[in-house]
Amino acid sequence: MPQTPRATCRRCSAHGSSSLLAKAEAWRFSLHVRELKGLHEHLDRSSNRLVLALIAAGLFVSGALLVEAAGPRIFGVIPVFAAFAFALALWFTLRLLRAIARSGRLSSPGGKHGMRVATSACSERRSAMLALTISDLVATDDPVEVVERKGLGHPDTICNALAETLSRNLCRTYRQRFGRILHHNVDKALLRGGCSSPAFGGGSVNAPIDIYLAGRATSKAGSDVILIEEIAIEASQSWLRSNLHALDVDRHVRIHPLVQPGS
Repeated sequence: MPQTPRATCRRCSAHGSSSLLAKAEAWRFSLHVRELKGLHEHLDRSSNRLVLALIAAGLFVSGALLVEAAGPRIFGVIPVFAAFAFALALWFTLRLLRAIARSGRLSSPGGKHGMRVATSACSERRSAMLALTISDLVATDDPVEVVERKGLGHPDTICNALAETLSRNLCRTYRQRFGRILHHNVDKALLRGGCSSPAFGGGSVNAPIDIYLAGRATSKAGSDVILIEEIAIEASQSWLRSNLHALDVDRHVRIHPLVQPGS
């Protein structure tokens, strides 16, 4: 049976979509960090030394507290438990110093390992941490491209548009009254959705939409006062009426200007 154009079109569309998904699965973003091969071992050594130092310090403190304790004493001078704590603390300390010396941090400039300058070590670690290699994605010429577009009714679109409209109206007002644009920063907007009861052929809005416009704007220049709140409400209602024809702006939308002077 010969295929109809519609069936052929559907098959081509399905083939193109599957090809696009197959290529999307092959896309990779690789991030390589050089000179960090020994970072894990370095962190392990550092944490082990820190633990030894804490144990040694605790034993020294414990021995000092046990000096005045009652009980058997060695040569009649120091209690046995205090002497044991001091000896164990000294052993941990010697072991810690030996580990540090073997790493070359305490050796002299003419020694086997040499002494590293602190600033040089810090700069080397910083350069190692910042040595990033980012590979480019391979460009593909696909017959199908997936694009996300947010319509006029999307909350992000509404918030961005109302903030931009408020800024334009403020600029217009400033230039008309003062001949220049005064300081303002009104790029913050929040839309809280209302509540409705949809139905075939109608429905009802139970709670209105709340839109909050926040930011900073000059509201006074000399003795002249700029009514920021009125400008914000008028600008927002005008945009909503022009772009959302099915929305009753007066009944189902509440505009809350929260713009204050300052910077």
